Amino acid sequence: MDLTSSMMSVILVGAATIFLAATILLKSLGSYKIRLPSGPRAIPVIGHFHLLFDKTRPIHQILSSLSTRYGPVMHLKFGSCPVLVISSADLAKECFTVNDKAFASKPRLTQGKHLGYNYSMIAWAPYGPYWRMARKVCVHELLSSKRIQSFAPKRMQQLRKAVNSFVSADTASEYC
Repeated sequence: MDLTSSMMSVILVGAATIFLAATILLKSLGSYKIRLPSGPRAIPVIGHFHLLFDKTRPIHQILSSLSTRYGPVMHLKFGSCPVLVISSADLAKECFTVNDKAFASKPRLTQGKHLGYNYSMIAWAPYGPYWRMARKVCVHELLSSKRIQSFAPKRMQQLRKAVNSFVSADTASEYC
């Protein structure tokens, strides 16, 4: 993996985290009318996606140029979803250390209600006492060293099965 793809991965993960945090913040404010930071004008249905998918420049350079024009905190729309983009390290640190509880929860999506048994699975549960208890149970019971070692023979069996299927598929393709 070269430097540009790893840097792009880090930027995409950071952008997704900021997107999730901004979505949670804006959804938690509910029906209150808030004054949003400045940002470029959005196209009605697609929002600001047209700005982010430029074939000549990577996304981090696009966001950097937008932040020099609109400031370290700017408002974008991804489709119809409002997003707060923070491009300052100090402000990001404040968001994730001082105000971490405000950004800790996940949005309540319809998938979590139906697939997550009314938000009761750990992946869909909102941050709170139930999520902390479920996480503790998962870490201590499912991801403990003893439990992981108990599944070692099964993992080896599945690994042998996968390797054998790759080898048999490779030999089969030589004769076709």
